Amino acid sequence: MDRASDRHILGSRLAEGLDPADIARRALASDIVVAPGNVFGRSQSACNFLGFNVSQCAEPRIFKMIAATMGK
Repeated sequence: MDRASDRHILGSRLAEGLDPADIARRALASDIVVAPGNVFGRSQSACNFLGFNVSQCAEPRIFKMIAATMGK
């Protein structure tokens, strides 16, 4: 069963100048799903956050992709 309550999302604040929507698009091109923070609320106050599914964070490719999209 896949219920919303079974998903654990971790929000991470990005450094200034990084665009979470751009990172999410680049990640998706590598079959990795992350979400810009603003998809989690109506107030649009999380524009510098990126959401990760914690259950996927055990995969090293997640962190390689993040480092690559952040220019590190």
